[in-house]
Amino acid sequence: MKFAILALLCTIFVVSQQNEPSANTIVATLFKQNIYLKDIDVSAADKEQSKKDFAEDINEYQKWLWEVRGQNLSPKIIGAMFNKYVADNKLQATDTDVEAFFVDNKLRQQREQKHLNAQKQQLLEKLKTAQGKEKKQIEFDLENINYEIQVQNTKPSKWIATSFIRSWKMNNALYKKYGGRVIFQQMGPEPLDAYRKFLQDCEKRGDFQIMEEKLKPPFWEYFV
Repeated sequence: MKFAILALLCTIFVVSQQNEPSANTIVATLFKQNIYLKDIDVSAADKEQSKKDFAEDINEYQKWLWEVRGQNLSPKIIGAMFNKYVADNKLQATDTDVEAFFVDNKLRQQREQKHLNAQKQQLLEKLKTAQGKEKKQIEFDLENINYEIQVQNTKPSKWIATSFIRSWKMNNALYKKYGGRVIFQQMGPEPLDAYRKFLQDCEKRGDFQIMEEKLKPPFWEYFV
C-alpha cells in the first residue's frame, strides 16, 4: 500500500514537472521589456527544500512556488510604476524639503525625549521600593525606555529623509486622485485602494502586463 501511494505521488510530481514552464518563458512585460521566469524564479536550493517539506502534497508545493514567484515579481513592477509616477509628476524630495524634515524631526525627538525622561524618573522612583516581579518589570521597562531615548538621539540619514518625503508626496497625490481606504505603515499612511486603482490604470495603458495567470493572484493579493 505504501509503495502504491509513493508511486502515485511520484507520478503526480512528474506530471507537474512536465507542465512547468521553462526558465526562458516570458511571464510578464515591463515598459515593453520582457520579464522571464528565470528573472523571478526561486533558487534551486529553496525548491529542493520545499519539495521535501511538501512531499505529501504537490499542490501545496506548486502553490508555494507561484506565490514566491509572484512576490519576486511585484517589486519589479510596482517599483518601476511608482518611480515613473514620481518622475512624471515631479514629486521628488527637494533640498528644502529635506532641510524642513530634519528641523521638524529634531523638534519631535526633543518632545519625545522629554516625555521619555519623565517616564524614566517615575520608574526610578518606583524602583527604590519595588520587589520581586514588580522590580523585574520596572527594570525591563527601564531598559526599553533607555533604548528609546538612545533612538531619539539618532539623526536619520539623508536617504531616509528623502525616501520618507518622496513616499509622502506620492501617497498624498495618489490619494487625492483615487481616494479609497488608507492603512498605516512604517512610512506613514498608505492609500491602499489608490495603489490598486493606479496600478490597474498602468496595466490598461500597457506599462506592464502579466501573462502568466498563476502570477496574477499573488501580485494583486495585497491590494484587495
